[in-house]
Amino acid sequence: MVKGVRFRELASALVWACATCVATFFVSLPSAALIAALGGFVGYLVGCALAATPLRMPAALAGGLLAYLMTTLAAGLFCDNYAAASALGAANAFTASQWFNWGGKALCATAMLRFLSGRQPFLISAEILSVTLLLASPLASHRQGFINRPYFLVDPLWSQNLDPIPVLFALGAVAAALLVILQNGRRTRRASWFDMLLLFVIIGLLYAVVPDRKLLDFDIHDPFGVKGKNKQGEGGKGKPKDGKPDKKDEEQGGGRSEAEEMPLEKPQEDKSKPEPVAVVLLRDDYDPPYGYYYFRQTAFSQYNGKRLVADTTGKTDQDMLPGFPTQPISIQSTVPLNSPYHRQLGTKVAMIKGHTKPFSLVDGRTAEPANNPNPSQFVRAYECKSLVLSCRFDQLFPLKSGDPSWDEKTWKHYTALPDNPKYKELAERCAAQLPPQYQQSDFARAVAVKLYMDQTMTYTMRASHEGYPDPVAHYLFEDQRGYCVHQAHAAVYLFRSLGVPSRVGAGYATDARNRGNGTAILLRSGEAHAWPEVYLQGAGWVILDISPEKHEGGDMDQPDPNLQRMLGELARDQKGPPEDAEKFKKRSLQQLFRAFLLAAWSILKWGFLAAFVANYLYKFFRRFEPLWCSSQRLPVAALRSGQDQLAEVGALRSFGEDRMVFARRLGLEALEPLTYWHLAATMGGKTPPAKELLQLRERLHQQIARRYSLWRRLLGFINPLSWWSSK
Repeated sequence: MVKGVRFRELASALVWACATCVATFFVSLPSAALIAALGGFVGYLVGCALAATPLRMPAALAGGLLAYLMTTLAAGLFCDNYAAASALGAANAFTASQWFNWGGKALCATAMLRFLSGRQPFLISAEILSVTLLLASPLASHRQGFINRPYFLVDPLWSQNLDPIPVLFALGAVAAALLVILQNGRRTRRASWFDMLLLFVIIGLLYAVVPDRKLLDFDIHDPFGVKGKNKQGEGGKGKPKDGKPDKKDEEQGGGRSEAEEMPLEKPQEDKSKPEPVAVVLLRDDYDPPYGYYYFRQTAFSQYNGKRLVADTTGKTDQDMLPGFPTQPISIQSTVPLNSPYHRQLGTKVAMIKGHTKPFSLVDGRTAEPANNPNPSQFVRAYECKSLVLSCRFDQLFPLKSGDPSWDEKTWKHYTALPDNPKYKELAERCAAQLPPQYQQSDFARAVAVKLYMDQTMTYTMRASHEGYPDPVAHYLFEDQRGYCVHQAHAAVYLFRSLGVPSRVGAGYATDARNRGNGTAILLRSGEAHAWPEVYLQGAGWVILDISPEKHEGGDMDQPDPNLQRMLGELARDQKGPPEDAEKFKKRSLQQLFRAFLLAAWSILKWGFLAAFVANYLYKFFRRFEPLWCSSQRLPVAALRSGQDQLAEVGALRSFGEDRMVFARRLGLEALEPLTYWHLAATMGGKTPPAKELLQLRERLHQQIARRYSLWRRLLGFINPLSWWSSK
């Protein structure tokens, strides 16, 4: 028996070691994870030893808290102390700090939890749930909220169209159940099975009650964690009125493209940690000649004396979506239908973040609403058809700039620029570098300006041009450091100084290489962009973006290809049979488990109620049985009634303790003779008159009332299960 108990203790300690190692491995050094595992193992055994000593609980808790603070202090001394870093070396000092931090904390926390559960059996649930959380912590929300990790577990599930969240919950439940099965410290078989049953009930209820895809504030509307911290409304319900964006979209995260709000004067935030904003599905294969996919949301063409802003006359820039489509609409594209330089391409846009304006792959021609394929993930969806450029740039050199149908006001609108001769001087110098055969080509002259800016400008998000009357002039002629808004404004001013109508487009631009071999394009907040466009007869607005060769930071990581692929799959319409659709709808493991519990509860709730009432009735029967039982039964009934009352106040006989020893230990005068007569009756000996036994039972009742407080007796009295502990 002793060997079995020791084996179970060691097995449980190993489970704690695994839990602390798993929880620490992903947030610290591998060696620190091993030290944490050692701390969990030793801490569990220390807790078992402390629980078997007469050490008082307040003293043990105070000692545990002191040890915890000392390990924290020691970890800080190694990490923050210059002398320690000098003596050990920076790397060794940091390693020692991690060892003390994770190993010491694991030892103290595990020891205290085991001590508490050993002293108070009902706290076993807290110990088990702690292990569950430790084992599940590397998977909970998957670091930065991406449930597509870890790949080795999630990829096979997604490939079978299975939701990984219930599987992760199940892993946590299995881990917790393992600890309960191995758990030592329950001194009777009944208590061990009771603890196991209690844990399974708690885990099962958590698994069923916690909403789908939600654990520890896990957003139900954002299962992939791709919407950031902004609040999201219900997907696909907001509709624009009269072509204007509805108020709901303005309140949903993101709102505008970041390029719409980038100032010219101040530096911008780093884009290295972008958040997904939309998924675009290409209906056909297309590789843009620019090397980038451009999604235009708005345009800035009106010069207001300081910078370019969106048109306020309502007469220009009509080639963009006025609002999210509620019915099929046509866009006044500037590209002719029979353009030999373009081809038609369909796209589907599924918005992850709400925007005040929609965007389309340039150049958009038609748009229509689409069913939201996954309202829990996407805000809305719509279909677009665009005329996309499909020729080489040199094929556009013969085209003239502008449109012969424009009036004088439109020409002035698209050629206005600051009254600074430097713009024209620089543009003319750039154009003069062209070969003679291209000197008269408007587009070739614009390309010469682009090439000059590519070679001389530096891209950086940290540039500041605050305090200058013309920030663009300061960027172009002096500092030559800036980001896309500076580049686009400067290029447009130079184009316009050559007489080439141009404007700044804004929206999103993503590297075509990020698409890989799929048809899904993941747009991210860091890809918000502004670019210059020139107008050519027969081709409409053509993007002529600036790509500086010199960069100062600002580089953005490539999108996660697995996340891009999975979001693309979610954005596709999963069309099933129109009739009886619910029969074809796949249900997750959690939904099935929840349905099972609801069905079981509808059947068993009356059984639970009956069992609850039966416990009370049987408890009162045992309590008052001496008043009506026979004289032969009275010695047993009288002692059992007294022991039930003692159990209500927590006075219990220890495992293996003799009844007479228990009676003497409590020191209640009436308990010892009641126990003696009970043993005598059980062994077939003589018993006293019934009146004497009833008097002893009444005296015991009075002695219990004098020793134990009223509130303690009342709490025990209303507990329907208190008689279970009587023995």
